[in-house]
Amino acid sequence: MINNQYTQSVNDAIKQVTEIKALKDEWSLIKKGKYYSLSSRKYKDCQNKLLKVEGTLPTAILLLVNSILATLILHSLKIEHFAQLAAMANSLPKEMLTVRHRKCISNNEILLVNGVLDEHQKLPRKQDVIRTEHAIYALYLTKLSANTTNFELYFQKDPSTSFSEQIFTKLSDVVLNSYEKDVETLMAKK
Repeated sequence: MINNQYTQSVNDAIKQVTEIKALKDEWSLIKKGKYYSLSSRKYKDCQNKLLKVEGTLPTAILLLVNSILATLILHSLKIEHFAQLAAMANSLPKEMLTVRHRKCISNNEILLVNGVLDEHQKLPRKQDVIRTEHAIYALYLTKLSANTTNFELYFQKDPSTSFSEQIFTKLSDVVLNSYEKDVETLMAKK
């Protein structure tokens, strides 16, 4: 039963992100860093904007995948912690329950995607925490050459909550700076 739930959640997430990746217009550039650019757009009738982080990185795809898998939880905690602090002024703390999946699309492209779960037997809902109903997280890594990888990340946290422009700007800075630092760390290890 649980495996069917995971499979359905991942398949739904892959279908959704395939549609998102096909959206080519209406992206607004928010900020550009050394390695990445951060853009946003309205997505369906969600309160929060959909974010896209993209860049061409001077590193091999497998090295990047291993590095990202090692730091993914830390990124989620940083971004979630900030989003929770912003939302706590007018509501209860929030949590997300997801299943992470890695899919090799081709020899040159890997997709890391989160499927959203409503329930899990080992993680029951807490009365004092709101479980978000929907979230998007999908990362496409495409090998361009032996030492160059295209990075394309789409994500949206708690689309039913609206952040003020000031908080959205600060959250955007946190996201971009966090990913920029990861590249610097990765490059220093080479």
